[in-house]
Amino acid sequence: MLKIVAGTSGLLSQVVAVAALVFVLTKSPWFRWLEHNLSILGVEGSARVLFNVGIGIAGILGIVFALGLRDSIVSGGSVGWVGIVSLALGSAALAVIGLVPRTTALPHNIATVAFFVLITLAVCLVGVQFLLEGRLVGGILSIAAVVFIIGFQVVPWPAEGGAIPQLLSCVPWSAWTLVFAVRLLAGGLQGGA
Repeated sequence: MLKIVAGTSGLLSQVVAVAALVFVLTKSPWFRWLEHNLSILGVEGSARVLFNVGIGIAGILGIVFALGLRDSIVSGGSVGWVGIVSLALGSAALAVIGLVPRTTALPHNIATVAFFVLITLAVCLVGVQFLLEGRLVGGILSIAAVVFIIGFQVVPWPAEGGAIPQLLSCVPWSAWTLVFAVRLLAGGLQGGA
């Protein structure tokens, strides 16, 4: 049952985040990809509350996903455990981003940096644990996601705002979450691992 709840939470975390972002963008014709950060959507415009609530809910669902991933996919190696703790903390940081919008500059900035650092570390450590266990597909998928997350962050972007690298850095993590959420659901529905 935990696998089904965690897998569903992982899927919903991404669906909620994307749905909130897309809806808020449709209500924010003033938003400029090359000039703004994504978090400005939680400060300005008529749909700002929806953006913040959506990000907060996605973070809470991510914590549930991390707990299920711990018990079902990462078998217990210390590297994987640290990765799962990092995933839960990164998801909590995402929830905090929704609770403390950009108008609270320092707490918001700390939560944003924590989210990107912790999520990247989590995916990397879970990938390393998979590789240590000889589970090459999960390991390679995880390490590839990390390369893309970091790559999108370090590429110099010809823009004043950070919306594009922020979004692109979230895509590999989101895809990674979806893959392992589906694995959790499949295992829970079939009664296997």
